[in-house]
Amino acid sequence: MRIELAVPSQVLRERYEAGESLYDLARELGVSAPTVKVRLLEVGTVLRPVGGRAGRNTVELPISLKELRRRREAGESVAALAAELWVSPNTIRARLKSAEEEAQGGQGPQGGQER
Repeated sequence: MRIELAVPSQVLRERYEAGESLYDLARELGVSAPTVKVRLLEVGTVLRPVGGRAGRNTVELPISLKELRRRREAGESVAALAAELWVSPNTIRARLKSAEEEAQGGQGPQGGQER
């Protein structure tokens, strides 16, 4: 029996090609990685090698890091932000971490002060 996915295969392809991992997509949709892989192949997706991600933060979000951080600090959940922006919660968490590091000026948790 074929499992119905919450998003169309073409959207799945776009998200994968934008950098989301097959495993993150599968986890988010509550299906196995092989199920996602089959759907991606059915729509002609060229799969990356295992561990072949281009690098951190490869998915482009339609909002700035500043706006993402503001909305999170205002109380929006990671899950709600992820659903609205069509990315995995892990992508949101990674971006929030990047925004925090950027706000600290890349000086680490102590803000550059010696202890």
